[in-house]
Amino acid sequence: MSSRDMESNEYIFTTLKGAKAIGVSNFEKSDLEDIIELGGLIPAVNQLEFHGYWHEYDLIEFCQSMNITVNSYAPLGTPDVSQGAWIGSTPILTQHPVAIDKGNKFNKSPSQIWLRWIIQQGLVTNPRSWDMSHIKENLQVFDFELSQEDMLDLASIAVPADPKICHYPNQ
Repeated sequence: MSSRDMESNEYIFTTLKGAKAIGVSNFEKSDLEDIIELGGLIPAVNQLEFHGYWHEYDLIEFCQSMNITVNSYAPLGTPDVSQGAWIGSTPILTQHPVAIDKGNKFNKSPSQIWLRWIIQQGLVTNPRSWDMSHIKENLQVFDFELSQEDMLDLASIAVPADPKICHYPNQ
């Protein structure tokens, strides 16, 4: 987002009262620091890619310290896209042995395990699905809690060479 775009958002927010909050997507820590340094409105939400193979904890911590809600997209690694991206011995997240093991422990699917792992880190997540049974399953993640050991096991899985699904245009 350019500074002009941010100024437009602020104008809508402050002058027209047409928005209750400003959200951004894929902002890095330096982008957010630029807004703050220029005296701009601090976004309410930063939507970014976050999943078992891609987690930017420095950015997450910064957002949380500034009361910016982190909304994770691609929380399951986008299996229809990542199937071709993660080749060789790297399983898609919903077929990862660690997630399967945790799923068996809690009688949950690997998808539910990954979603719970994200939620327990204080993040918002919005998995995408067109399948009604998956949508219903994705909502059944509030009746169990992962232990600290479970959380660390999931956070410590081996990461593929190119873990990111959605690359930024300038990369």
